[in-house]
Amino acid sequence: MAKNKGTITALYMRLSVEDEHLGESYSIESQRMILRKAAKDYCFTNLSEYIDDGTSGTTFDRRDSLLRMLQDVEDGKISVVMVKDTSRFGRNASMVMYYVNVVFPKMEVRFMSIDRNFDSFNKSDTDDFMFGISSMFDEHYAADISRKVKSAQRVRAQAGEFLADTPYGYRRREDAKNRLRIEHDEAEVIRQIFSWTLEGHGTQQIASMLHERRAIRPGAIKNIPLRSTLRKMDDYSWNTGTLNKILSNPVYVGDTVYRRRMNRSFKDHTSITVPEEDWIVARDTHDAIVTREVFESIQKIAKVKRRPDKSGNRQIFQGLIKCADCGASLTLFRSDGKAPSFSCNTYRARAYKGVKPSCTGHQIKYDELYGVVLRKISGLIADVAKDGGEAIRKSILKQHQSASSDSIANSFKRLNTRDAEIKRTIKKLLEQNAAGVISDEMFAEMYSTYATEQKSVAASIREAEAKLTGNANVADNIKRFLAVISKYTDLTELTRELLMDLVDKIVVYEANVPYRSRCERHQKVDIYYRFIGYF
Repeated sequence: MAKNKGTITALYMRLSVEDEHLGESYSIESQRMILRKAAKDYCFTNLSEYIDDGTSGTTFDRRDSLLRMLQDVEDGKISVVMVKDTSRFGRNASMVMYYVNVVFPKMEVRFMSIDRNFDSFNKSDTDDFMFGISSMFDEHYAADISRKVKSAQRVRAQAGEFLADTPYGYRRREDAKNRLRIEHDEAEVIRQIFSWTLEGHGTQQIASMLHERRAIRPGAIKNIPLRSTLRKMDDYSWNTGTLNKILSNPVYVGDTVYRRRMNRSFKDHTSITVPEEDWIVARDTHDAIVTREVFESIQKIAKVKRRPDKSGNRQIFQGLIKCADCGASLTLFRSDGKAPSFSCNTYRARAYKGVKPSCTGHQIKYDELYGVVLRKISGLIADVAKDGGEAIRKSILKQHQSASSDSIANSFKRLNTRDAEIKRTIKKLLEQNAAGVISDEMFAEMYSTYATEQKSVAASIREAEAKLTGNANVADNIKRFLAVISKYTDLTELTRELLMDLVDKIVVYEANVPYRSRCERHQKVDIYYRFIGYF
């Protein structure tokens, strides 16, 4: 490579949010003064400043000025790079060492860290060693700050502070900037979106309906100046992605959710999705726009593929009907000249492929299912109207009497005892293997057996614990169910909204004889209701 003919002395300065507490000594102006004085002392001329203000030192691919400086290095324009200290160049030890020990020497660029008294053109082995140590400390500092910032944010989120961008339908409160208040016009749009979804409309259809109503999309609101009264047609063009985010966002039931997404690490700022069980949720931190019952119904709808049939209609039972034997969904099919019927997906899929079905058809005509469900739900509504649901409450509580709870509690105790025994056994095996009492092969075989059992026991413990918790919440769940069903009176027809409000699933059993038989046909249908299960 030709000798570097660069003439620029690059003064690189950086300040990030996590460094602000370090005080004035680390400000951009302070860095500038120190670097310019050092450049003057070394008689460097043709100075050029590269400044990244408000950016993290852990990344090297997201700092505009750093990237521009490195490009100038590659282009042979720079002869010297000066920083106040190494942490200003970066807090990623491996990347700092790569540029200082590989890239800069290759390009014959001199690197100088003023506070660390490091000069790549005048260094000893000790200097190299200390430079590496200091770079690792810089990285450790960044990791420590990252942990502290996350911890502080977690505490604030658990206290109900809203730390993300202000969601559509809300504004920041004037008296508390990290608290939300409802923006009523937008809230009405949110309620309409949820209502249309409950009625069975898809997001593409809802987007068109919002456009027709000239409802302004969230992105347009953020980009419109406050005093502007002009609206472009594009301002009303909603997309399905925006609608899906709204329909799945717990903020609309009054909850603050933190950590739905996070950076892969303090050095890698790639955003990744966090599993729902690891979210931090603070309930009822602000006024809700929709009820929890509506929101939960929408989440159940979202799990169902709601494609219209060939006639363009959406049948009201979609996603609710399950096979009593294999648990698969029952889907609607129409044969020429025959009444529409439901049948088991497992049966139909394997029969279509010419493979012997592992389940039976569980066929039931649409009108028959409709009639059964209508009679059962209308009867339940009538019972609730008679006594306010008192008979239902007593019946359900009776099903969850102490005998059942005692049985689950005893099982829970036995499982925990066995879990402790397995842990002690595994510990003993480890000790015997370390002492040479049992061979590695024997240890591996026995450990595998106990580890498998331990995994199974742990799953059973979680299941028993969930049942115990569910029994403890029976009264609250009955109250929630009665509050929902009390909205309906004199039921004459079924709607998608009613089914999503009341029903968790409808289980269809195989009939005693097929439809073509001349014998009397019987077919069992069980309805599992939201909050209370089968009743």
